[in-house]
Amino acid sequence: MPRSSLPPGAPADNGISEILMVDEYHLLLLERAYMTGVGVSLALYRIDTRQAPDVLNLGTLPRGAPVAPKTLVADFASLGISRLDNSECLCWGPTLSNGRRSLVVLSDDNFSPIQITQFLAFEYQDASQ
Repeated sequence: MPRSSLPPGAPADNGISEILMVDEYHLLLLERAYMTGVGVSLALYRIDTRQAPDVLNLGTLPRGAPVAPKTLVADFASLGISRLDNSECLCWGPTLSNGRRSLVVLSDDNFSPIQITQFLAFEYQDASQ
């Protein structure tokens, strides 16, 4: 989860780097943050679009407009992964032998010697299962 940069006030960035459809009404959001002196944090959230307000005819969203609530699926810091990087891709992998989906998360190295290309694969169990 995003934390304050070190030293305070140093550059930091947080946002959604990827969105993946689960089914007709549900999305997975990959939220990535970078904090100078701290590093990268990644979190996977699930939203139900049926709980989102209809904003189709709004030119802009007013500040404080209601949004679809998000539910934390995974905080990658708690998964024991030794290094996280520029993760910005989610895709479904093959169906596993138990019938569940596999979920692949990818980071690229941006052609930088200090970053890594990384493929992480997980068994995904939907909250409705």
